[in-house]
Amino acid sequence: MITVQAACKPASARILVVDDEPLVRDFVSRALARAGYAIDFASDGAGGVRLAVSGGYSLVILDLVMPDMDGRAVLTQILRQLPGLPILILSCMADVTTKVECLELGAQDYVTKPFSLAELIARVRARLRDASQHDSAPLGASASGASQHGASPSGASQHSASPSGASQHSASPSGASPNGASQRSDVIGLRDARFHGELVRTGDLVLDVGRLVADSGQGPVALTRLEFLLLRELMEHGGRSVPKEQLLASVWGLDFGPGSNVVDVCIGRLRSKLGFDLIKTVRGEGYQLTF
Repeated sequence: MITVQAACKPASARILVVDDEPLVRDFVSRALARAGYAIDFASDGAGGVRLAVSGGYSLVILDLVMPDMDGRAVLTQILRQLPGLPILILSCMADVTTKVECLELGAQDYVTKPFSLAELIARVRARLRDASQHDSAPLGASASGASQHGASPSGASQHSASPSGASQHSASPSGASPNGASQRSDVIGLRDARFHGELVRTGDLVLDVGRLVADSGQGPVALTRLEFLLLRELMEHGGRSVPKEQLLASVWGLDFGPGSNVVDVCIGRLRSKLGFDLIKTVRGEGYQLTF
């Protein structure tokens, strides 16, 4: 566990960041520390659960795709022991089905990568403000009743639209049900209460979201987190070329210099696992699937 705390002003809250990607984790941790918060972080789901339930945190920022556990399982395990702990999901998974599922499981908010740092900090403050007002509400006061009659600021806060627009008691940002989700590739839902995920299919290529496994017709192959995210991004574009800059933003969630070769390296690993002909380099444009 690493703790980062701003030296210029006292921390107003302690936040746990759970993300296995070092660049994103360090970027978020340092930004929140500069905003005045004390930050701990975990690099995997099991460590995140262990730290979160140890107590002392005002909010958890949680990624969904990690090598050891599905983030939704982490979310559920934490809330089972600490049902009042605010959890903000920070993930590249932008489909409506996943957003709605996480909010219904108890997440307070959902932010997709790539993200605006200013917006993330604003959402963190909103979630902490909601939690603080809830804790200070008079005993026996009904949040819904207070909101309905306009008598309690804390009650109104819980049922009014927050800056994020994605509190547990409000509609999801999309306003759509899972059945109304727009998909750019065919999705076969295999979700259950244990989060076994979904299969995403494009041509002969099948991606098992829950297990981080791909099959191009030669049998299942295990992927790393970044390989999975990159392949899923290409699949969602249905054979159209995807610019390298877009892949950098969507998969890594941060801006890299134009000379960065992280996409090329990851593409090379996918080709070695699933076949060189699977992904085509479109000169001057980016990459695309050949199916």
